[in-house]
Amino acid sequence: MSNRTTVIGHRAIRELAFVGPFGVGKTTAVRTLSDIEVANTEVVTSSFRHRAVGGKARTTVGIDYGEWHTPEGIVALYGTPGQARFRILRSRNLPETTRQILLLYGDHEHALEEAREWLSYLDAERLGARLTVGLTRLERGGGPPVVAYRQLLDALFSREIPLFVVDPRKREDVAFLARMAARLPQRAEDRGNG
Repeated sequence: MSNRTTVIGHRAIRELAFVGPFGVGKTTAVRTLSDIEVANTEVVTSSFRHRAVGGKARTTVGIDYGEWHTPEGIVALYGTPGQARFRILRSRNLPETTRQILLLYGDHEHALEEAREWLSYLDAERLGARLTVGLTRLERGGGPPVVAYRQLLDALFSREIPLFVVDPRKREDVAFLARMAARLPQRAEDRGNG
């Protein structure tokens, strides 16, 4: 008789999906936080336009998967493609209970219009408490201030959508954002943000 534990079904206590535009840091956030090797669906991009976005040569075309092991239990992490043509993949492959973290650029002049488009794509009002927003690349400048995003969210939604500044390359940033999105208690290693 084997001493192995058989697991049937999902072991995660929560599921978090990182969504947002191409190159914003979704796969990076999953890799930064995952405690297992990430199953990824990245391929080399052939699009010159996409390569022009920060020199990004690879793009996600399916659902990336990682796991974050917390004292409260396992949190499943999903990275999703950012191109509009993959919208159906995001909407059909994520369980209804998945909490979504919308990562948005904070470093270009059209960032608020892009934010408005993504909130519409996601049907953010329907997501309600399952949506959290993270702003990336603010340190580069060139985009609107954080308060402009707050005003946009407050004007569009009847409830407050959590909004944070995050660097997807920093584990403490992503852990803080993930704990807020998953509604898990903050830990000493998480930094204040927001």
